[in-house]
Amino acid sequence: MSEEYEEIPLSPFWPLLIVLGALLIWSGFNIYQLNLQRTFTAAQMEQMGQPLNNAQAAQSRLIALMNDLIQTASKDQAAAQIVNQAKAAGILRLNPNASGNASSAPPPQ
Repeated sequence: MSEEYEEIPLSPFWPLLIVLGALLIWSGFNIYQLNLQRTFTAAQMEQMGQPLNNAQAAQSRLIALMNDLIQTASKDQAAAQIVNQAKAAGILRLNPNASGNASSAPPPQ
């Protein structure tokens, strides 16, 4: 019965070609998606530039305000009470190594 069928020699060429073609298509798709994601991220960074600068400016103004309040606290009792409450709340941390009397830090997260 086996004499009726002719044996076809199998070659590893076609399965290898299919696997390599699929790998090439998959890699191309991933590179395309990566470029889309990179473009989207770059656009988001450009949009966040101005709000980030505004936030940094507000932070520097807040630090200057807290430093002025700490300097005033040595002369005014109400300012000293505000500074003590800020220390108790963890908003203000005194740093003896700083150039001034204190520096402010963001609240703990």
